[in-house]
Amino acid sequence: MGKTTLHRGPDSEPAGQTLAGPVPHSPHRIRTLPVLVLLPHSRCNCRCVMCDIWRIRQDRQLTLRDLEPHFDSIRRLGVRWVVFSGGEPQMNPELARLGAWFRSEGIRVTLLTAGLLLEPFAGSVVETVDDVIVSLDGPPDVHEAIRRVPRAFHRLARGVAAIRERRPAMEVRGRCTVQRLNHTRLRDTVHTARRLDLNSISFLAADATSQAFNRPQGWTIERQNDVMLSAEEVKALEAEVESLIRESREDISRGFVAESEEKLRRIVRHFRAHLGQCPP
Repeated sequence: MGKTTLHRGPDSEPAGQTLAGPVPHSPHRIRTLPVLVLLPHSRCNCRCVMCDIWRIRQDRQLTLRDLEPHFDSIRRLGVRWVVFSGGEPQMNPELARLGAWFRSEGIRVTLLTAGLLLEPFAGSVVETVDDVIVSLDGPPDVHEAIRRVPRAFHRLARGVAAIRERRPAMEVRGRCTVQRLNHTRLRDTVHTARRLDLNSISFLAADATSQAFNRPQGWTIERQNDVMLSAEEVKALEAEVESLIRESREDISRGFVAESEEKLRRIVRHFRAHLGQCPP
């Protein structure tokens, strides 16, 4: 969001001096930066229950002019992969220009998006982005309940279809955040990802305790409980995960379900740890 600051490598600034001589190389200085995550836009066009970014009212967006002072640093640090995250990156009218510049430098570009704007911007996406990761919260009814935006699933589906029409081989993956509203629908989410013609689907546990996602003061216990699971719900999640593993071993082995069996079970432990039932 706004202007981006990149740490410079040791060859771009003079060595420090002290009375005892040159300062030794700092172990904390960034000398290479293979992956660079940028937030092209501060706001989001969804109102997800597990995130407060949508409450931001100030528009802040990254432009190519903002990035120009850092071109040399990006090259010097050996950036090989740029991820556009957010907020919603597609709300930035300069997103195509940003993607085009990175690709002209031979840098891979990944777009993380809720997918509401994929259809109208499908042409520029296939030309300026290498791969896309869309948020998928579950089957249509669950996705709509979590996103809290009219026709969110319909818009996502049409957007993926528009990408496939223009560039059939483009990699479009799904990512699902596991929480209270979808913890018993993981298998349905896998089936939905297949119906959408996604290349894969991954699962991660909801974060309700950090200051990320526009939560500078963190969440109250009451707000956390809107997303996290009760003891009975954790049992239901464990049963759903075990059923998913049992029924989808082929999908897991070939990577359509991105997580291994162990990582899927780790999601259950995350919620158990939140309840104090096991160490974090």
